[in-house]
Amino acid sequence: MKSKSAGGYKRVGRRLCDIGVVLMAVILMSACKSELYSEISEREANEMMSILRRSGVDTDKVALKDGLYAIRVEHGQMSRATDILSAYGYPQEKFQNMGELFKKEGLVSSPLEERVRYVYALSQSLSETLLQIDGVITARVNIVLPEHDSLSRDTKPSSASVFIKYHPASKLEDAKSDIKMIIEKSIEGLSYDEVSLVMLPGRDISTPFAAGADEDGAGAAIAWTVLVCALVAGLLYVYGGANRRAPPAGIRPVGFPGGGKKPVAKDGEEDNTDAVA
Repeated sequence: MKSKSAGGYKRVGRRLCDIGVVLMAVILMSACKSELYSEISEREANEMMSILRRSGVDTDKVALKDGLYAIRVEHGQMSRATDILSAYGYPQEKFQNMGELFKKEGLVSSPLEERVRYVYALSQSLSETLLQIDGVITARVNIVLPEHDSLSRDTKPSSASVFIKYHPASKLEDAKSDIKMIIEKSIEGLSYDEVSLVMLPGRDISTPFAAGADEDGAGAAIAWTVLVCALVAGLLYVYGGANRRAPPAGIRPVGFPGGGKKPVAKDGEEDNTDAVA
């Protein structure tokens, strides 16, 4: 009888331990980090990590070849991390520079092709420059350079239109004149008044994402607490049951016939148990 009871305790304990191992595996898998973005510069990787950590997302970076990096986050936070970085304009758009657009390919370009390439390269360069300003999420610069006709008296002035989406927490509205001056001084023949600037704030993500970080942390703490309690209960159940010992067969309390308890005398009867003993 004792061996069957101990065996039952062990089976139940093993089942509880198996459940605990499965729960631990699930939690550990959810906590594994997955690659979010790769082949980015170290500067951009550090900026992205700083944004994510301020928003409560645990992240790290891994070095790749050619001086590039990848950033990783926990698998369960990938969607949230993507939304956060997107709201801040990351990963940043890759722009082509003058050297890439005007590299020699063995073919002679027409004047029109050279002009189109020049305007495009200039707009790319200015867009990249504006992205270096703190708070800028997206920047686009469109340039119009009219052709100069020596036979025509009517000369159209150059013009530029600039679109900027910025983070609401930044004070970028106060820098409008500086931004227009950057564009003016970068384009030959362009006057300050011919620069059109449109600035729109992006969505504010600080409050909802901060709350989400607290909820995720609380959920993880609850999951670990439940897991630990289940494992402890299983171990106590196993070892507590195995250590219980039933009284050996044939051994009864001394002093009473049959090893039973002392009988209780009814009303009006004398207690003769001591005399019998």
